[in-house]
Amino acid sequence: MSAIGGIISLKQTPVGIEDFNPVMKALSHLGPDGSGVWREGPCALGHQMFRITPESLQEPLPFFDPGSDLAITADARLDNREELCDALDLSPDEGRELPDSHLIMKAFQKWGEDCVCQLLGDFVFALWDQRKGRMILVTDHMGRSPVYYYQDNARFVFATEIKGLLAAPQVRTRLDMEKLAMEAVPGLAFLDKARTFFEGIKRAPAATIISVREGGSHRGFIGNRKSRNRSTSGVRTNLQRPFRTCSAGQSGCACGALFRWPPSFRAASTPRRQRAWPLLS
Repeated sequence: MSAIGGIISLKQTPVGIEDFNPVMKALSHLGPDGSGVWREGPCALGHQMFRITPESLQEPLPFFDPGSDLAITADARLDNREELCDALDLSPDEGRELPDSHLIMKAFQKWGEDCVCQLLGDFVFALWDQRKGRMILVTDHMGRSPVYYYQDNARFVFATEIKGLLAAPQVRTRLDMEKLAMEAVPGLAFLDKARTFFEGIKRAPAATIISVREGGSHRGFIGNRKSRNRSTSGVRTNLQRPFRTCSAGQSGCACGALFRWPPSFRAASTPRRQRAWPLLS
């Protein structure tokens, strides 16, 4: 996998290269195919490249689109590229050459934050909207691509690995002794999957959208986005319910198309409403 990292100044002060370089250096072992950094004002985005798809061979990351003032860094492999290209009215030739990160950006331009309900695959990405001074950090529905983050009163820092955060000069943390104690008790370690062994450093759960702008951030779940055409907000503490709804394939769920059961798993004798997502049962 590739690695991503970034710093957002919550006080709108410029992010210095001396503050960001240690983060990217700590992640350099994940970028055998090159690295890149994009900085502008209160935002710094970085990427360590490991090319695994044909489209990634010509993928520059981070990528900034001057026409829309959007910047993105991503570790992504989309599995529904053809459907996305059709929905975005892209020609076969154009869609064939477009990297996954560029497809995500075009989806954001068309649907806004609801674009996450159109994406299928393994991905984590950070997208900075320079006009609004806001960034979204998104994890896929299964949480296959990790990302960790740290926030204080002045900054929001994220990275693919914790060592990237620990390398940042601004990050002040210590061992979370309560978390260490929980690890010694069978069953307690899984109660809070976002918690790490370092105070203030959290892992973004699966199906998460973190919106960051001046003054702070808030976290929401993709399963809460009930409409593909209307933005919603808020945080629901029960993440299992949206996923169970998606697994049932109900048309009212924004993510229903992403969690259809394969034909081999469908039982003709089992009522549709009784089918449940097996990993969450």
